[in-house]
Amino acid sequence: MFSLSWLRISFFGALPFIISGSIPNMVDAFFESVSGFTTTGASILSEVESLSKSILFWRSLTHVVGGMGVLVLVLAILPKGNNQALHIMRAEVPGPTVGKIVAKMNYNSRILYIIYIHELLY
Repeated sequence: MFSLSWLRISFFGALPFIISGSIPNMVDAFFESVSGFTTTGASILSEVESLSKSILFWRSLTHVVGGMGVLVLVLAILPKGNNQALHIMRAEVPGPTVGKIVAKMNYNSRILYIIYIHELLY
């Protein structure tokens, strides 16, 4: 389920590139979207500066979301009592016990996002 979310997010992330005509090929647009959300830094674009401001903003936004991590975002949004957060945590974090980490991650991820958004805006 979580793996399919990555594919879905990347597919929808590729749509602005295709619709704008900046990257007309679906595979290339998907690659650029995955690269942004995973923050690998790989790009098929040779002249990024020539893109329109809206596409540059979208490309940067995919890197911002990827930079903070989708896992942290999910843990911040899900309520504490939800078992899905624990399943996601077990899938993503190595180690035998993660029960106490989920509550701390929830609180810490909210603080990180506040700091991150504050730094982006100012």
